[in-house]
Amino acid sequence: MPQMNDFIEKRVTEWALSDSDIREVNFRIIHLEKRLFNGYVPCKYNDSDFFIRLKNWLGNITDTNDQKALFEIIPNFFYVGDEEINSLYRSAYNIEIARWLINVVPINFRDTNNEAILNQAVIDTWFCPITDSFSINDFFKINNIPSRFDLRPDWHSLTELADPGAISKYVTNNNIKRIVMLEDFVGSGSQVASRVTFACSCLPKVEILCISLITCPVGVTTLNALVNKFGNLTVKHIVEIPAEYLINKAISIDEPIIYTKIRELADRSYLTVTNGISPGPKKPYYPLGYKETGGLIILNTNVPDNSLPLIHHTSNTWAPLFKRITRV
Repeated sequence: MPQMNDFIEKRVTEWALSDSDIREVNFRIIHLEKRLFNGYVPCKYNDSDFFIRLKNWLGNITDTNDQKALFEIIPNFFYVGDEEINSLYRSAYNIEIARWLINVVPINFRDTNNEAILNQAVIDTWFCPITDSFSINDFFKINNIPSRFDLRPDWHSLTELADPGAISKYVTNNNIKRIVMLEDFVGSGSQVASRVTFACSCLPKVEILCISLITCPVGVTTLNALVNKFGNLTVKHIVEIPAEYLINKAISIDEPIIYTKIRELADRSYLTVTNGISPGPKKPYYPLGYKETGGLIILNTNVPDNSLPLIHHTSNTWAPLFKRITRV
């Protein structure tokens, strides 16, 4: 098992002189590294050793109290590993999609042929990702989903490039009865909402289910509001992120002390994190991430830009703990 390096052990020993709880934080980080962190895909084959990255991350700043704050925030991360994603895939399909199909077909459980009817309903449903971050092939394989459609495009691309008439023609020609749109993570919901709006407007007579595996509170509100706008739309969230995994811009009276420290550090260190880029429309946007979401969320395949840049951003003056892969 990888061991913490001397730099980190020295710091933990120093901090423990005045804070005995730091030993528990240390043990939890070691456990999380073994259970989750060492599988982070963008660093798995490059910069793969978590504890080297941790040393470099803490070394971005010289103040030991700031280093301690970064160290203490790690067990508060909402980290979603491979197994967790797979469980969310199964929950989405076996619970929410099955329930939706039963209602829209509809299926009568007194019908002795109801299993065959449900299977046919799945075959007649077009499953597509909303953006390319959702692994649609894994979703099909894990759930053993049959399909008769040769295309599974993401709606982000369709919205930007496709002719609505061509989409409607494909749906009609292939006798697609209904559509399931899937996304792994929704932060503010602005991007996903525009794609769902496009789909519902293109195909107003087709029942559409939008499923987000993991959704932040603002995203829940944004997507749920679309249901009132489009009569053919249903929205479901498999996991709604609890407020305690977000560092809000405004200080909450009952928030953990470490959140107060990290908020202040994120603001104070932002120009170091970005190598001089001021907060604004350019990546990585703001000290608390895109739309000031304040996420502590890390997916095994990438870090959402709604999470704090000090966790994921790479610059000449900042080494991230979990490097985010981003479009230029």
